[in-house]
Amino acid sequence: MDKNQKLINVNIYSDLPETTAHFLTNAASDGYCYGGHTAQLNIIGDTNLTRNYDVQNDSCLLWLNPASGGSLFHAWCIYYRQKNLLEELNRLIEYENSIGFNLTVLIQMDRFTKDVTGLVTDAYYALFEWRPENRIPPMLDRWTLKQERIITQDGVDCPVIGCDFVAPRMKANDLNLDISKKKLSDFLCPKHQIYISPSTFEYAKPTTSILWPEDKETVIKISKSGKRTWSRMGRERDEDSLVWNVLRYLEHKRLLGKLFEDVIGFTLGAFEKIIYWSVDIEKMAVCDGLWEARKMIGESASRGSEPDIIAVFENVIVLIEAKLDSTVITTVNSIPAYYTDENGVFKKNLQDAASSDGIGYELTRYFLLGEVLRDKLCKKSFVVVSLTKDDVNDDLVTRVNSCVNLNSSRHYHWLTWGQLYSFIQKTGNNSIDSRILLRYLKGKTLGYSIEGKLRTLFP
Repeated sequence: MDKNQKLINVNIYSDLPETTAHFLTNAASDGYCYGGHTAQLNIIGDTNLTRNYDVQNDSCLLWLNPASGGSLFHAWCIYYRQKNLLEELNRLIEYENSIGFNLTVLIQMDRFTKDVTGLVTDAYYALFEWRPENRIPPMLDRWTLKQERIITQDGVDCPVIGCDFVAPRMKANDLNLDISKKKLSDFLCPKHQIYISPSTFEYAKPTTSILWPEDKETVIKISKSGKRTWSRMGRERDEDSLVWNVLRYLEHKRLLGKLFEDVIGFTLGAFEKIIYWSVDIEKMAVCDGLWEARKMIGESASRGSEPDIIAVFENVIVLIEAKLDSTVITTVNSIPAYYTDENGVFKKNLQDAASSDGIGYELTRYFLLGEVLRDKLCKKSFVVVSLTKDDVNDDLVTRVNSCVNLNSSRHYHWLTWGQLYSFIQKTGNNSIDSRILLRYLKGKTLGYSIEGKLRTLFP
């Protein structure tokens, strides 16, 4: 039996755009796509409802047409001065197109004519749609994934809303996401191009996880120049794409210095360069100073310690190690004998410092590396920064203070993703790029719990 069209009343003024898009995605999940819309006027009694500026509309009737598969939707409320509107809207379209969504409709909501500056501000509602026939796989988030998912002993549902694909169940001692993808074809959702496991997913094309369209090729070059864990960058719970998307924004907007000065509290001096996973982007090679610093602490020059980020300023070096959903404290049975503490970095011996009761193996190495890098690059001080979820390792500062001899040239700071979110909100000036990044962070998912419920970076 043929399906009828669906008619939906959408409040485009008061509802959050993400909420509306999620609602539309669910409405289209059983095989529908965007059909059209018409604006509705608000009426009180016999009088049109107006504000003290020229109102256009608050809501619309939208209809969905039957389709071969369910669509996914993104929605945005855009408020910009007329002179900036086209530039900002084009940037939004470029971004949405790069992650598989196409502009479906642009609805004018308001025109604010009573502006203290005398300038006109336009407000538009932009609806973007991903359809199954789209060749570009969608970037997924909390609004396009099922809130709960059924997992049986034999199969695992695709996590995307409306998808009926069921993959065989991966077993911990058998097939998993770490093996060759040639062996995982049965686990690949053909519609959404993701490999499916009971708790998470991985994009078939790792660059699907990259937020900024102009950066996708750069990331590929970095992976060939030194980034060792590139193969995991397409995973839902891998922090590398998250680190890149956030720090690259801060770099482009020249906000790195302000971020660190705000959270660390002292002057860094002029920004010089940022090194992602050991790679100097200008040279597309492992940073020269890092090669030598690794050797000086006994490591292999090509396969030594690799902080996610090394930010170099006039006076300070900042080493950042980021975690998405895991602990900062990593341990080994025994720290290699070539590590020594000749400069008195630690209050305890290295074995105790690197233990699970100390600061862990990874942080221990970064303090040793930072000590040498500071001298090698002739800087006044260095800072090791741990970037984590807000509710992970809340005793980090206490642990570091008990293990490390912190002083005017050796510092530590614990930074959370929540603090970064607030910083971007405060400094973004409502730009499209800042709004894209904030939406991305708010929508970031962490896979499914044992009970089959979707987990997210933020509540």
